[in-house]
Amino acid sequence: MLFRGQALISAHVLHGHTIEALNKFKEMEAEGFWPDKVAFLAVLSSCRHIGDVEQGMELFGQMKSKYRVEPEMDHYLLVVDLLARYGKSTIIKICRYIHI
Repeated sequence: MLFRGQALISAHVLHGHTIEALNKFKEMEAEGFWPDKVAFLAVLSSCRHIGDVEQGMELFGQMKSKYRVEPEMDHYLLVVDLLARYGKSTIIKICRYIHI
């Protein structure tokens, strides 16, 4: 079930159904499944596509603190791109969520 759910999230993102991807992520979380690195890549990509900086940064911040998933370079690149695309690239905003 976990793999299928994460595959659905990735498929939604691949086909441009970003809202559906975020909804599936929330649904999986409500059912008690914890996302892995791949699921976070998909939902962060969704946030980037729709310009949802707040949700993207909240999810990124929860990777380590809530889900114990260590961000990798691809996660950081998505976050930097999300912030840069939508005019939120101040160092204060970045430091608030990225704990290196």
